[in-house]
Amino acid sequence: MPNVNVNCRFFRGRLASINGISTLNVGRTDLIRSAITVGALGFGDLVRHGLRSFGWHMVNSISLLIFTDNRSGNLSVSDFFSNMDSSEMGDASYKLGMTLTKIIAEKKLDIPWLAHVELMMKLGVIKLTQGSHERGDLVGRDRSKDWHVLEAKGRSSPPSTGLFTKAKRQAARITGINGIRPLSNSACIVKLYQNPIAIDLWDPEGNNKNITTFEMDESEFINGYYRIVKSVVSSKNMESVRLDDLEFKVSYFHTNDSLIGLGLESRIFENSHNAYSVAKNLIKFKDVSADLNEPSIGADGIYLKIMK
Repeated sequence: MPNVNVNCRFFRGRLASINGISTLNVGRTDLIRSAITVGALGFGDLVRHGLRSFGWHMVNSISLLIFTDNRSGNLSVSDFFSNMDSSEMGDASYKLGMTLTKIIAEKKLDIPWLAHVELMMKLGVIKLTQGSHERGDLVGRDRSKDWHVLEAKGRSSPPSTGLFTKAKRQAARITGINGIRPLSNSACIVKLYQNPIAIDLWDPEGNNKNITTFEMDESEFINGYYRIVKSVVSSKNMESVRLDDLEFKVSYFHTNDSLIGLGLESRIFENSHNAYSVAKNLIKFKDVSADLNEPSIGADGIYLKIMK
C-alpha cells in the first residue's frame, strides 16, 4: 500500500500527541472515496442539478487515479500529471490537495465529517454572523463533537514562503461556531512535488484581527453531509453488503471501464444522526487502507469499491 509522509506541528491540548513526523498508508480507492465527498466543489453540483450530474462527478473523481502512482511503496504523482500544462496541473493539484486533506483529517484529527464551508452555506446549514467570505475552506466535526477548520493547499512545485502564512490566516479567521472556538484551525499544505507526497498539517497560534463567526444548524450539518450520498445510493436497486459486524447499503454504477459500488452503513442510511453512535464501530477502519478492487470504508460510514 502506498505511503505519504505527514508532519504535524503546533497542536495543543488533547491533539498534542499527533505532533511529529509519521508515515501513513493511503490506498488509491481511499483517494476516490474522499474525492466524492470533499475533493472538489463539483459535488455541490448534485445539490443544484440533481443526480444527472453524478456520473460527471464520479468520472471527475476517478481521474485522480491517473494523477497518482504507487512508486516503490510511495504515493507519488504520475508522469501523466507531471506532463500536464500549468492550468490543468493547477486544477489537479487543487483536487488532490482537498482529497488528501480529507484523509489526513480523518486519520490524524479523528474528523469523520468534513465538508466545504461554501457547500454548507448553499444548503443553509451555515449562516455567516460576522466577517467576510475569505476564510478556511473546510469545516469538520470530530467524534467528540468538537469543531475544526482547515485550509487546504495542493502544490505541484515548492511554494512561496508566504503560502503557509496565508493558509493559516484564512483558517484562523473562523473563531466561533455557535459561539464556541474551534478545537483547531489548521493549514494543510500537500506537497505533490515530493516522493512520496508530503503533507504539512500545522496549527500555530493565530493572531487574526479579521475574524469570522458562524451560526451552524448542528442537526442539519449531519443531514447535509449525507444528503447527496443517500440520494445517489437510493436512486438504484440497493444490495446489502456485510463487512465484519457491519452492514452497508450499496448501489452500483458503470463509469467508463469500471464498476463502482457506492454505499453507506445501514443505520446511518436509515437516520443520519445515528452516525455519532455508529462512529465507534467504524474506528477499526481508521488505519485500514484500500486499493483498487478493495472496499474503502470511511470513518463516516461511506463505502466505496472500484472494480476494474
